[in-house]
Amino acid sequence: MYQNKAVSETADRQNEKWLGVWIRQNRLQKNWSQDGLCKGICAVSYLSKIEQGKVIPTPEILYALAAKLNGSWETDPDVLTRYRSLIDAQYQYIFTLNANDYSQSYADFEQYRAAIAASPFLLDCLLLEIWLDDRPKAELDGLRCYLGAMSSRQHQLYLMLTDSQASVQLYPSAHTCYWAGIGEYEAGHYTHAVELLTRAYSLASEDGELYLQTSCRIFIGNCYANMLDVEQMQRHYHAARKMSKALGQYSELSSIDYNLASTELEIGDFTTAYQYFSNLSNPSALDLHKLAICCEKLGNRQAALDALEQVHTTDYNFPEKEIMDKMCELVRFRLTHPDYLSDTGYGELLLDTFAEIRQNLPAGYAAFHLPWVLEWYREHRLYKDAFQLLMNFPEYSRYNTV
Repeated sequence: MYQNKAVSETADRQNEKWLGVWIRQNRLQKNWSQDGLCKGICAVSYLSKIEQGKVIPTPEILYALAAKLNGSWETDPDVLTRYRSLIDAQYQYIFTLNANDYSQSYADFEQYRAAIAASPFLLDCLLLEIWLDDRPKAELDGLRCYLGAMSSRQHQLYLMLTDSQASVQLYPSAHTCYWAGIGEYEAGHYTHAVELLTRAYSLASEDGELYLQTSCRIFIGNCYANMLDVEQMQRHYHAARKMSKALGQYSELSSIDYNLASTELEIGDFTTAYQYFSNLSNPSALDLHKLAICCEKLGNRQAALDALEQVHTTDYNFPEKEIMDKMCELVRFRLTHPDYLSDTGYGELLLDTFAEIRQNLPAGYAAFHLPWVLEWYREHRLYKDAFQLLMNFPEYSRYNTV
């Protein structure tokens, strides 16, 4: 039950302000209207001000509202100190990418998340949950009324979620430039992404943020990989590889190797790509998908089918199983139907999968599948559709061999 000491005259004003936010969240979770909650306690307009943190009412009103919601609000200083450290660790990772000890702090945050959401760190918890995709971004609209009460880091995270360009303008730092660059990269705006990531790299260098610097170089390399600028890609990956080794980030080395092999596959060096994907000791579903395409391009039909069969025995880390299965089914269809270009079933599967990839995955995944879509359009003389599609992929010259 709600603690009276949370609204005593000596209570911290910040705690009381966020208590209004907590009341609003609990009310919405119960699907109650403001009128339903405050009936017999206070006016609707007054409750609205309480929920927005604009007024701090008497302890009696806060107690009555909280008691009606049957909730509790944490005020113990020792507990709040622990919660603060967990919240600080989440911001620390987002702002620096330093993953040392992060897995444990994240596990603790997950464990205490519900309790943190009933404390003065409620707004931090809500923003972090949206950042982690555990809450829909649409909920950010409901947080607009708290903009004036947000701390600097809360406001930065809010802008990074809603308007990354504004976050860079208002808070020009390595992490705001980095996450804005990641957003541009995922959208397929590679030139702008390189500009932002290069700026982030420079700022991270000034601040001594080595982990952030390393990730900047990797994603700059990724941008050039997706633009099929092999020379620039290799230059940035070479630097990122040395930095990753120095920091002991061996998972980053695997990511670099994967992107190098994927680029070789895209530019038509199927043998080199095959050597990489076929020698992985523990391939992911995505690795096996790429291996199947290598075998398809090299004319080894059975090996390609065998690779696709192995997909079902692996973990579906990324992308989600539904999309991954469709991507694999496209390869299987081509392998088992020599006349696939005349089969409407293939066309429907291809265009449906392509649309889903464009909607749910970073732009590079759609770009990888674009040649097969263009192949279908060309075969069926859908030149207008092909032209309109290419306008969404500025680096369209990369596909001129399809």
